[in-house]
Amino acid sequence: MSFSIALTGINAATADLDTISNNIANSNTVGFKGSRAEFADLYAAQGIGISTNTIGSGVQVASINQIFSQGALNFTGNPLDLAINGEGFFRLNDNGSIVYTRAGIFGLDAEGFIVNSEGQRLTGFQADASGQVGNVIGDLQIPTDDMAPSATSKVDAVLNLDATAAEPAVTPFDPADPQSYNYSTAVTLYDSLGISHTLTLYFVKTANANEWELHATVDGTD
Repeated sequence: MSFSIALTGINAATADLDTISNNIANSNTVGFKGSRAEFADLYAAQGIGISTNTIGSGVQVASINQIFSQGALNFTGNPLDLAINGEGFFRLNDNGSIVYTRAGIFGLDAEGFIVNSEGQRLTGFQADASGQVGNVIGDLQIPTDDMAPSATSKVDAVLNLDATAAEPAVTPFDPADPQSYNYSTAVTLYDSLGISHTLTLYFVKTANANEWELHATVDGTD
């Protein structure tokens, strides 16, 4: 009897070591959650109830429970890698079956779907062309086709000009002569073909207080 009781302890300790070893082996596995062995007494009882002087029959592994504590968040350099800070899982589509994971290592397949290493597609709420997120869940796909160029339609600028500035020494304004204007700044524009152009703004102080003239050229041409 004593040998069998001791044997249960050895078996339980082995299970505990196996659990710890598995935790160590997966210490660098993304999304891995460690486990902990839970133990319970063994009693060889007959009939109903256990007397107060019953000697136990050893120990058993009651369960192996996962520890859902928050792991460390790391930057990978891959813009598609994701992490969940807190509770929750990533929802994946595995050929029609829904599976869940905490591992956020993702990439793109040939069709532009966001997938993990097993080809399971990441799902989520879909957004329309205007960026509004709806309530329909589907496989997330990033278009890989070339996007049609969009011409620049507006330029926003925040300026703070010196109220004490004097009129330029040279008149009239000439973009080729820095002495004919006070300040200049340049921004890049794009036409409907996606070709870039340089918009240059020139600021010329007038004789009136707090009054400026604004001149503009695109690629050096008015």
